[in-house]
Amino acid sequence: MDTAAVHNLMSRYGRLIDLRRAEEWSELFVPEGSLQIGNDSPIVGRAALASFAEGTPAGTHITSIPELRVEADRIIASTGWLFVSRSEGRSPSGFYHDEIRPSDSDGKVLFISRRIEILPQGS
Repeated sequence: MDTAAVHNLMSRYGRLIDLRRAEEWSELFVPEGSLQIGNDSPIVGRAALASFAEGTPAGTHITSIPELRVEADRIIASTGWLFVSRSEGRSPSGFYHDEIRPSDSDGKVLFISRRIEILPQGS
C-alpha cells in the first residue's frame, strides 16, 4: 500500500475544495465515485460531485492521520476531520469513512466512495 499516495489524496481533497477548484476536486474520485453526507442520498459521478463542490461553504478542512487497512482490491480509511467555516462562525467535525482504489495502471489513487459522519455539536 502506498500510504504517501493515500495521504496526498486526502490532503488534495481538502485543499482543492477549499480553493473552490470543483472540477479538479471531482477528479479525485473514480468516474462513478460517490460522496454521502450523513444519511443523505449519495452524490454519484464526477459531474454531480463537481456541482456539489461548487456550492459548498467557504472554509478550511483539517484532517487527522488516517487509519488504513487493505481489503482485496481497495483501501479502507477512517480519518477525523474539522471544518473551519469562514462565514458561518462554526466548526463542525466528524469522521471520513473511505473506500479508495489503490494505484492502478494510471498511477492514481482515487476515492471509490467517501461517507462523511458529522458529530453532534455541543455534546
